[in-house]
Amino acid sequence: RLVLQATAQLGLSRFHLVGNSMGGWISLEMAAQSPRRIRNMALVAPAALDFDPPPIEIFLPESMEHIRMLS
Repeated sequence: RLVLQATAQLGLSRFHLVGNSMGGWISLEMAAQSPRRIRNMALVAPAALDFDPPPIEIFLPESMEHIRMLS
């Protein structure tokens, strides 16, 4: 939550996210809480903690326009 608040204060409505180890787990939690704010995400050796992911559909673009915005 702190990272999402900080990025909002910096005026970053959408951003790239990289998480290593425990940061990978935190990145997954952030993406589950606010999937529309994450442009893309890279996980490097994420911590193997219990994580109940949301349905994959929330990470899919809503339209072709969203897909164009990602490139």
